[in-house]
Amino acid sequence: ALNLAIHCLALPVYSPLVAEGIMASIAAVAGLSDPDLWPGGSVEASVIAQLVEELSPHVESFQPYLFTTLCRAHEASAEGYIDGPMRRLQLALAASCTWLLVMIGRTIGYQRLNAEVIWEWSGGDE
Repeated sequence: ALNLAIHCLALPVYSPLVAEGIMASIAAVAGLSDPDLWPGGSVEASVIAQLVEELSPHVESFQPYLFTTLCRAHEASAEGYIDGPMRRLQLALAASCTWLLVMIGRTIGYQRLNAEVIWEWSGGDE
């Protein structure tokens, strides 16, 4: 799941299919900590934390493309010029953001997920 996510995050976001692949790969990593998916329970938290740490630089590289694409999609939507493929792209990238939060929340525990943790994970003001 981690290698898939790393490779998907390196792809240029030019189509809904790529964005949906990115979203699915992030969801797969987040799913590693879902106890309902594993017969013996979820993968150990320390292993998941290591995977999230390894994925972090790739998410950081992906973030500018995510932001600009979501901004363009929002602007097109606000102007009434959004088409089906752009809407799919927008939804897949928004879902990627949600799955990233799920991945972090499941790793550290939702009760500890706050702005400070997200700021630290994102690299702060670097």
